[in-house]
Amino acid sequence: MYLIRRRAGFTGDMGNRMREKCVVFFDKVYRKLHPFFYHRSDSEWYRYCMYGSYRHYRKYGAKREGSRKELFLTAVPNRGAGIGHQMDGWMAGVFFARSWGIGYAYSPFTNRKWDEYLGFGEGQVTARKLLREEKYRKVKLPYFDEQNPSEVEEICDIVKSYAGEKAVFFLELDQFSGRQHELGDYLKERFMSASARKSDKVLYDPAFFNIAVHVRRGDIVGSDGKILKEYRQRWLSTDYYLAVLDTLTELLERKKVRIYIFSQGNRENFKEFDKYENVSYCLDESEQETFGNLVKSDLLIMGKSSFSYDAALIHQGIRIYPDSFWGTCPASDLWIRLDDSGRMNEVQKNRIAEFVTGNRE
Repeated sequence: MYLIRRRAGFTGDMGNRMREKCVVFFDKVYRKLHPFFYHRSDSEWYRYCMYGSYRHYRKYGAKREGSRKELFLTAVPNRGAGIGHQMDGWMAGVFFARSWGIGYAYSPFTNRKWDEYLGFGEGQVTARKLLREEKYRKVKLPYFDEQNPSEVEEICDIVKSYAGEKAVFFLELDQFSGRQHELGDYLKERFMSASARKSDKVLYDPAFFNIAVHVRRGDIVGSDGKILKEYRQRWLSTDYYLAVLDTLTELLERKKVRIYIFSQGNRENFKEFDKYENVSYCLDESEQETFGNLVKSDLLIMGKSSFSYDAALIHQGIRIYPDSFWGTCPASDLWIRLDDSGRMNEVQKNRIAEFVTGNRE
């Protein structure tokens, strides 16, 4: 790449921009081909041909002896995905590293602003340092189905086959875990202890019970105002949010309540919410400010998105989510699952009332 840039006269900043464009291009090509390769990863022949880690395991077997203290796992974020998607990949890496009894080596998020804001890499060993400075070996793991015990066991055996060596294992692109909700406490600790928390801009007045409503619209609606076909499963109707808020305002009629609508678009698109008192419209705010305020509200009404879900995992109050959401949420009284009508039963109402009474007199 350097020779190409030099001969073409692309050195310095221009060369760096050219290199970045090439990286982005090939990354897009890889992501386009990704589903094709994914559906062939259950083939033993394919794994043997494509993954050196699998050939290593078949040659040496799973070592029952040997130290794993110099084995690390990392998950490189999907450059073309949103921050919620990337955070899910990071959590999967941390979860699997813990499950296999090895360390986690941090790989930064693709957006530097997000990386600094979240602070997940502060004080953590990085994959880059291990590979470049400490001469660790880079090892890519095959895809596996977390719901298939035999596949999970095989991946564990692949990892064990490197016991006693210095290796950094790389999860395949978008290798997720359905158990990331089990990392809720760890996620809170990493986020709340990050140095960026010192400069957070919190919108809420502590004299009010503050309800954050995440209404996902901008990225799932076309220029004609219609839902994009590929994002239909991520849509929640305005009626759903109104039903939830109707119930909440009735439950909290003796409280000073303020409602914050976090979304994208024009103010006129949200006029249905004008019927509530003390409504603030936070439209097209920065992603970081939106995320932080979703986290720090007293009650969070989630949208159908990983962005909303990850904020909810850090959140410490009531979270309300639709049962059509694809993520796994903790079995807790602080997580309220509703159908897409937004109606609550008496048990759910009582749980919210008890939380409010116990925390906000």
